[in-house]
Amino acid sequence: MGYERTSVVLFLSRVSTAALGFLGTIYYARTLGPAIIGVFFLVQSLVGVLSVPADLGVQGAAEKRISEGGDNSELFTSALLIMAVSFGVISVLVLLMSKTITEYLGSPLIWELLLLLFATVLSQLVLSLLRGELKIEISAILEGVRAIVTIVMSVALILYGLEVKALIFGGVVGSASILPLAWIWIDSNLSTPSLKHLESIYSFSKYNMLVRSSGLVYGWIDVLVIGFFLSEMYVGVYEIAWRVSAVSILASGAIAQVVFPNFSRLFAEGDKKTVEDTVPSAITYSLLIPIAIFFGSLPLSTDLLSLVYGPAFGMGGVVLILLMAERTVHSFHNIIFNILMAGDKPATAFKISAISIIANVSLNIILIPLIGIVGAAIAMLSSYILNASLYYLSVPRLLDLEIRVPVKNIFWMVASGALMAVIVWLLKSTIAVQSLVSLGVLIGVGGVVYFVLLITNPDFRSMMKEIFSSIIN
Repeated sequence: MGYERTSVVLFLSRVSTAALGFLGTIYYARTLGPAIIGVFFLVQSLVGVLSVPADLGVQGAAEKRISEGGDNSELFTSALLIMAVSFGVISVLVLLMSKTITEYLGSPLIWELLLLLFATVLSQLVLSLLRGELKIEISAILEGVRAIVTIVMSVALILYGLEVKALIFGGVVGSASILPLAWIWIDSNLSTPSLKHLESIYSFSKYNMLVRSSGLVYGWIDVLVIGFFLSEMYVGVYEIAWRVSAVSILASGAIAQVVFPNFSRLFAEGDKKTVEDTVPSAITYSLLIPIAIFFGSLPLSTDLLSLVYGPAFGMGGVVLILLMAERTVHSFHNIIFNILMAGDKPATAFKISAISIIANVSLNIILIPLIGIVGAAIAMLSSYILNASLYYLSVPRLLDLEIRVPVKNIFWMVASGALMAVIVWLLKSTIAVQSLVSLGVLIGVGGVVYFVLLITNPDFRSMMKEIFSSIIN
């Protein structure tokens, strides 16, 4: 299928974007402090939650239907119309609840919230359209452009003295900046859709909205509950740990975005054999980096947070380890979930997501008051294990598809990661981690040890050759 090259390009783009994001977040955290940046994270959490009903799941629906081949312009216009109506309804509800939202945020940011919400859902729809047209590399480039513009604008506005509003307006400008660029590459145009096209989008989006809500609940419900029970400072610490952990799923996220439209096309053509043959390598690629980062976080999590973001963030060390474990499970989930969605089974995905959401919300409400932000991380990890397990059990039964898990490869990665963690721990006992330089040395040594151990296995040597070959060719 040739997905390796596209996955590598998307991964490299996301690594670059993440690196810029980390630099930006470090600057925000050090300049504004955990309390102020915590308010922005609350705004982002509301945008994340509200974006689910605001776009009514049309992003995934447009990508799915367009990737199958058909009336692209009519399908895109249908998605845009549905989103416009749903966004209007949500906007009215937000304005009616403005007093409550303002009290929750501790600052009058209603119009800024709506502006960021609109820019976010519209830019995401355009990126989904590009992926549906299998222009995945272009969508990756535009994601990078969005990140660069967001950071530059945010920093400029912070220097101007806007604080929280600087980050919000930076996000708005970043999302808006990619719209004219995307239009250059999109083949679809605005057209007059029929009822058939609207029904086609809605038949998928009504379930996809609820499935997407599970991911956004995982991403934001913990922050919302922390904000309710604890102070903004704890919101800031937890969210920084969450964002650091996100680096471990860059590869799996890239692979999943390539898998979905390509597998969707294969299912539409009745070619299940290619899907089955691709899954083991997709799982291996997805877990390669998360397993390494999880084991690396065991000896270094507290040092990383306190040295990079400031001493106040060091309390998130245990949280970071738990979130790294969750990201590893998440990476496996990314592949299995996208297989199910590519096979046009959103109803089942909705049922699984509903179960996981209930578990996640319940655990957050129970654990956060008892053990603080560590409870939020435990809730996240537990509910994602449940989520991934249910997806794994459902795919073979519903799609008549054999899912071959590369157990030997996973064992080798885990063994390499564990040995790497031991070596880094021993080095840490002799090298005081008191600066970014010493931290960087330990991280570098750990990375080298992990990949040296991996390539002693012939299967991984072959896999590395394929990756480098796909980049060169």
